[in-house]
Amino acid sequence: MINITAYGILIFYGLLAIIGAAIGSHFDKTNGFSNGYIAGTALSLVLWFTVGRKMAGV
Repeated sequence: MINITAYGILIFYGLLAIIGAAIGSHFDKTNGFSNGYIAGTALSLVLWFTVGRKMAGV
């Protein structure tokens, strides 16, 4: 059976990485996009391993 909650959480984490890249690009025009993307992805990983897996039930 398809776990809708897990897909919703993964979409949220993807949006978090995109928003992090946009914020990084706004504040630093040189390397901000890359740094923001890395920060957003790192935050997504931390959230996934702390609360996301429990919420998704996987």
